[in-house]
Amino acid sequence: MADIQQRNETLSIPENAVLIDLRDEADYAAGHIPGAQLISAGSLREEIRRIARFNTPILLYCYNGKKSEQAAELLRSRGYTNARSIGGIEVYQGRLEPELTVRELREKKGLSQSALARMIGIRQPTVAAYESGKANPGRESCGLIRRYFFVAIRSPEKDRCGQETETVRRKRLKQTMSIRELRKACGLTQAEFARSIGVCTGSIAAYESGKTRPGTRVTDRIREVYRVDISGAAQEKPKKPGRTGREKHG
Repeated sequence: MADIQQRNETLSIPENAVLIDLRDEADYAAGHIPGAQLISAGSLREEIRRIARFNTPILLYCYNGKKSEQAAELLRSRGYTNARSIGGIEVYQGRLEPELTVRELREKKGLSQSALARMIGIRQPTVAAYESGKANPGRESCGLIRRYFFVAIRSPEKDRCGQETETVRRKRLKQTMSIRELRKACGLTQAEFARSIGVCTGSIAAYESGKTRPGTRVTDRIREVYRVDISGAAQEKPKKPGRTGREKHG
C-alpha cells in the first residue's frame, strides 16, 4: 500500500484511487506527486463528492502528515471508509512533477544566484554553472534543493519536450576533457570543483599536475555531475628526471 513514510523511491498507487494534495497552490505548482489533485482542506467536504464514491480508495498527503491525517479522519466519519493519510511530502523520495531547472526554480522564488547558493550550501559560481549547463547538479545538490523547496530539478540542456537542443549537441561533441580543462570551462576554482565532487582541494591540484590520477570513484562522480568522461583524458604527467652522463655512457 502507498505510504510516503516508508521513504520508497516509488509510490504504489491503486489504479482506481484518488490522490489528494492538501498543500497550498504555490507549493503544488512547484512540485507534486504525479497524479495528485490539489484540494484545500477547507473545500475537501464539497470537492470529494465530485471525484470519489464512498468505497473509492482516497489517499491524502500534506507537508508533514498531520493535516492529511485529520482530513482522512474527517472523510471516514462521513462514510468514505477507504480514506487514509499516506504522510507528508517532506520525506517523499519519488518522482515529482513538474520538473524545474535551477534557473526556473531560482526565478520562481525570486532569489539571486548568491542567495540560492547560500540556502543550499554551495558557491555562487556553482549555481551559475548549473544554470548555464556547464555543470549538472549531482545527487547531493538535487537532494538539498528538494528538501528545501520540495522541487524536482531537471537538466537545463533539455527542452520542454525532453530533447537535447542543437546548442547542447554541439557542446557535447567534446565528451572527454582533462580535469583542468573541465574546471576552467566551468569557471571554478580548485576548491569549488573539489567540493562539487566530494574530494579535497589537494587532490584536484595533484590530478591537474599529474602527480596522481583520479580513481574510478572520482571519475564516476565527475561523469555524474558534469556529464564528461575524464577517465581517458590525457592528464599532465610529471617530467621524468633526465639521465645523467654516466647513465648515457654506461
